[in-house]
Amino acid sequence: MHLVLLSHWSQLASVPALDGEVLVEAALASGLRWCLPEASDAPDLRAALGGATARELARPLPGVSLPTVVGPAQPTSAALVVDAVASLGPGAVVAVHVAELPDLSALLPRARTVRVRWRRQDPPTAALAELPRLLADEHCLDAPTWAGFQLVGETESPHLDRVLADFPALGAA
Repeated sequence: MHLVLLSHWSQLASVPALDGEVLVEAALASGLRWCLPEASDAPDLRAALGGATARELARPLPGVSLPTVVGPAQPTSAALVVDAVASLGPGAVVAVHVAELPDLSALLPRARTVRVRWRRQDPPTAALAELPRLLADEHCLDAPTWAGFQLVGETESPHLDRVLADFPALGAA
């Protein structure tokens, strides 16, 4: 699987397809269900634990590059989310909000590639400051796993630039 870490769920539409068959929203509770009305009645990621396949669960969503498996409608344990993602198999692009990565860090060793997409207008957070350590602990900043830190959007953020300067291993592009 390819793991894409997002600063905001609105970026899901811009996640590259890579070589994945489906996009999976790995979340303790779905962020998509509240920001995209079309996702509100989509099947729940947890159905994968009952044997549903990625193709059965995935739905096309407006502006999203791949059919999408929507995260849990109700708050769910991290262990269940990780198990559900794992049961979908390797052909997925898995999106995780950076703030939830500490809870879902068990996904890191399973990732073939890891990349971060951070909106320039999103302020630096404690999760961003913790990110280099989490990624280094799981050897995700090493080639060929590390796919880069991509700044998205037009707005400049001096605070974000300062944080990124403190963590050159992220290699912002």
